Amino acid sequence: MRRQLASYSPLRAHRLLAAAKTAVLAPERTLAELEARLAARFDAPLVLLTDSGTHALQIAMELAQELRPGGPMALPAYSCFDLVTAAAGAHVPVMFYDIDPISLAPDMTSLAAGLRPEGQGRTKYKPPVAVVAGNLYGFPLDWTELRSATHGAGALLIEDAAQGMGSGWKGRKGGSFGDLTVLSFGRGKGWTGGGGGALLVRHPQIIERAQDRASDLLSHDPFSGTRTWSLSMAQWLLGRPWLYALPNLLPGLELGETVYSAPSSPRSMPPAAAATILAHEDLAFAEVDVRRLSVEKWSEQGLDMPSATFCRPLDRGRSSYLRIPVLVPDPEVRDRLLERGRWLGVSPGYPLPLSRLEAVKALWHAQPSGLGGAEQLARELITLPSHSLVSRTDRRRLLELLRAAKGFRL
Repeated sequence: MRRQLASYSPLRAHRLLAAAKTAVLAPERTLAELEARLAARFDAPLVLLTDSGTHALQIAMELAQELRPGGPMALPAYSCFDLVTAAAGAHVPVMFYDIDPISLAPDMTSLAAGLRPEGQGRTKYKPPVAVVAGNLYGFPLDWTELRSATHGAGALLIEDAAQGMGSGWKGRKGGSFGDLTVLSFGRGKGWTGGGGGALLVRHPQIIERAQDRASDLLSHDPFSGTRTWSLSMAQWLLGRPWLYALPNLLPGLELGETVYSAPSSPRSMPPAAAATILAHEDLAFAEVDVRRLSVEKWSEQGLDMPSATFCRPLDRGRSSYLRIPVLVPDPEVRDRLLERGRWLGVSPGYPLPLSRLEAVKALWHAQPSGLGGAEQLARELITLPSHSLVSRTDRRRLLELLRAAKGFRL
């Protein structure tokens, strides 16, 4: 029973074994090496390693509130539910700005309205202390415009690069743009350690605060390294099309599902995760090139789809195409594609805008409105796999599926 992965992070058994040995024999050196590697790759004076990207974002929000207390965090209305988890963990109020459904970038008109609420007759609302902006599926953002708008309003820019490693804007690497940048090394992020995250700090007034926060992090529990490494080995073994159907049959794993997780206390990164991340850096970024080539092959098919639209990255940016996002407005067609294509790696996007999560109601700073792009994405978005495990046969079957769907033509 063959089932294609929606996304793929390359792992190798011999590298995992070597990483386990390194983590046991030299744990502190391994963590220090990863800090130095990330600092150099992403041009950051300070790197704080955490047990997850969600906790890295939580700390970023807490640091932003400490520097500029009182206002909310401006979040994209369509993104991973973990953004709300981080805000709940940081106990910060939130407001939302809309997302352009074609470029997956912030709707700058919507963001500008949130940055200057007094200009919209909403003087009872405070402007945000920070704006969180992220690369959905590796799509680039106009970081020049974002930085200008955010700093012009006196807010900090938090770059959520959890899905953006390998992306770029005007020749600069994704992960190098924010006053604070969040990285994630979860299993589906392209560069994985079986878990773990990092907070990159560039704002000079936050560096000292972040150093203090690093010393206050809870230590990873004694079994976290073993658990992280075991999960990586399981991902290496089962993360291939001819075996991936097996974990999908197991209850409780929630593979491919989007669920809200309650917040928890941040911990430090286990050395086993750091060693795994270091051991697979070259493979992770080589995979980005493969994904870009895959998208070129799709483009060569000359698809003409009057009932669907491939999302398009902004000009002057480079996408790392963690997945290939497509808008399908007809709900019957979308449901049919998801049902028949799940074995080929076709997956739904996030099922709700963040503004409609039940957990977010306790954090509202302003009643969400004007979020039509996020609502459209929740209704219409599906993703196609772009990674190196997608074979020519998989691509041919996906094309046949698209041909057979109402409104799709070649």
